Amino acid sequence: MLTLGLALLTSATVAAQDKAAPTKAAQVSKHTCIMADAGVWTDLGLNEDQMTKVKELQANCLKEHDTAKAAGTKYTEAGKYESELKTVLTPEQYTKWSQWCDANEAKKSSGEMKN
Repeated sequence: MLTLGLALLTSATVAAQDKAAPTKAAQVSKHTCIMADAGVWTDLGLNEDQMTKVKELQANCLKEHDTAKAAGTKYTEAGKYESELKTVLTPEQYTKWSQWCDANEAKKSSGEMKN
């Protein structure tokens, strides 16, 4: 009984750590999606204020990405910018962006590189 309890506790801890620490590939993927070109944002129907905020968010994300790259460290801040993006977009826009991001990453994985 005790062994079963420890096994369950250990697996729950490992699962929680997996969710809390995104992989490098996931960070790169989100960074790429955040850095989408203006056409993607226009297709999502962003208003002028939202576009201004997205451009500012992109500039900050790119700066941190480039700083980490120059320092030879992993870029781990994309999740922060995704959270900020979620506050800028409407729930519908965020859902569409997430779907676009997933589809874009699937295309890249299958060899179809398109933004």
